[in-house]
Amino acid sequence: MVEHKSALKTLWTDVCSVYVYTPTINANNKRTEFIENAIYTDIPCKLSFKHAYATDQTTHVAALHQTVTLFLDSAIAIPAGSKVVVEHNNSTFIYKASGEPNVFKYHQEISLQLWKGWA
Repeated sequence: MVEHKSALKTLWTDVCSVYVYTPTINANNKRTEFIENAIYTDIPCKLSFKHAYATDQTTHVAALHQTVTLFLDSAIAIPAGSKVVVEHNNSTFIYKASGEPNVFKYHQEISLQLWKGWA
């Protein structure tokens, strides 16, 4: 069992950090303000891209759609809607965890969307 998980981890050549938007009370004015907090940093992971071309009924031009999936340890709990910053091939990508993860015995898969800001 440990061998399978170790084998998977050798494929995880990227690292990610996960941030959530949490309410805090401002000490000066006693108002609730939201700040970005890191709940995980430098987690080993693997970023995967899948491209698909599709045409709709109104145009004859193919549009490229990209599906982004993050693979990581099943013990890491990433809330839906959290900000995920991934270091992949010496580049930084910023995404949003788009929903609940697909959790398997040795890993989990999380669908990601491009980050557009906190809702």
